[in-house]
Amino acid sequence: MEFVQRFISPENLETAQHFLDVYGGWSVLGLGLVVGIWQPLAPDILVFAYGLLGRSPFPLAAAAVLGTTGGALIAYLLGRTVGTPVFARVFRARPQHLRRIEGLFEKYGVLAVTICAATPVPMKYALWMAGALRLGIPRYLLALLAGYLPRVIVMALVSQSLAP
Repeated sequence: MEFVQRFISPENLETAQHFLDVYGGWSVLGLGLVVGIWQPLAPDILVFAYGLLGRSPFPLAAAAVLGTTGGALIAYLLGRTVGTPVFARVFRARPQHLRRIEGLFEKYGVLAVTICAATPVPMKYALWMAGALRLGIPRYLLALLAGYLPRVIVMALVSQSLAP
């Protein structure tokens, strides 16, 4: 627990507890829905905090996966509909950054989505670009879940094991 307290102060944990007591799983679901457009906080952070509070994080983990999958689909459809020009304006992406992201997709294909979903890298870039590059939706969602589901499950398990 000492390791965790270096990164999550008691005040932040108390704030998370209050937030989750008031809004519950809806807050995690809502954060997941906006993850592909604007990501103020990854939903799995709240899953982790909930487990640290000694509560079962698994219902929130399910909400995080559902919300993030829905948000990823929204981001994909936005990317597919408006393409890279709007993506560049919204995220202030320079042409060289767009080429780099496109290069990742050329090199790794749909695995680029899995890698972004499994790591703390902001997913919105990969999610929009997957739509702009017109990856197939079933493969896209499968790649997303292959990366994000294990990430959330590990966060839930670790937080539960660290709880007092």
